[in-house]
Amino acid sequence: MLPKKIILFVLLSAFVTLAAHTATSGNSHNANPAVPAPPKTNVEPVKETINGVEITDPYRWLEDQNSPETRAWINAQNAYTDSLLSKVPGRDVTEKEIAALSKIDAMGAPRVENDRYFFSKRSADQDQASLYMRKGLQGKDELLIDPLPMSPNHTVTVNLNDVSIDGSMLAYSIRQGGADEVTPHLFDVDAHKDLPDSFPKGRYAGISLTGDKSAVYYSLVTKEGPRVFVHKVGTNSANDTEIFGKGYGPEKIISVGVSEDDHYLQITVSHGSADVTELYFQDLKNKGPIVTLVKDLPSGFFGQIAGDKMYVRTN
Repeated sequence: MLPKKIILFVLLSAFVTLAAHTATSGNSHNANPAVPAPPKTNVEPVKETINGVEITDPYRWLEDQNSPETRAWINAQNAYTDSLLSKVPGRDVTEKEIAALSKIDAMGAPRVENDRYFFSKRSADQDQASLYMRKGLQGKDELLIDPLPMSPNHTVTVNLNDVSIDGSMLAYSIRQGGADEVTPHLFDVDAHKDLPDSFPKGRYAGISLTGDKSAVYYSLVTKEGPRVFVHKVGTNSANDTEIFGKGYGPEKIISVGVSEDDHYLQITVSHGSADVTELYFQDLKNKGPIVTLVKDLPSGFFGQIAGDKMYVRTN
């Protein structure tokens, strides 16, 4: 559920803009407009040359979201926004209407493994969805992971990443607020508890369990760029082995996943927002090398492994 302030900002910002336009356009000679100017943003140019072209970034300092300067800027912008929204007529009525519309039960599409249904569910009076499991279609819903006790203001969310073929283990991640970084965890479904394995907080693009639950393949963005690792269940993640990604910079996106029959590993490299991709696969069953399927072609390729074939859609 989106925080009320965000919902109100989206719906009411148009009213603020209209009010500002009315106040200023009605009297072009008014030296004191009704709506004050927003807080100023410091300009600190950073110059760099990319592919022979010099580029100037005046707001590079804002990329450090944890610096005191950035936090002060965010606080000032929020205070300015609140000062405008608080004066919008009908705000209380709109807030009540939106709150009423958002108080509904919600359930995500289930992931089914071994006649066990895994899904997210949120009741009308809850701020965040929890992860549940149902044994059989007519079984009772069992609460597995509840994010509500994880933060006093209910800003923590949980996301299901993968489920083992026998339905006895799942991989899930915890997200603080709207951060890009998450913290993955492994969960013993039958024992209803986390496994001791720990993973670093970071930006992941694929977390996939092997069928025998002995390993986890995942893609993590490092300082150098995205890298694919394999983690042996029951070991320290500091000892995880990097198997793919060397040479790729942070502008690339690498996703990874194990096929349904646990036979193959599929790796997809996306060239940023450009519709250009690379495809690779590895025969896990026979411990084969990582094989290049598509590379250095200026087009998009999207694969899906089924049995011993990969079906590819391309433009």
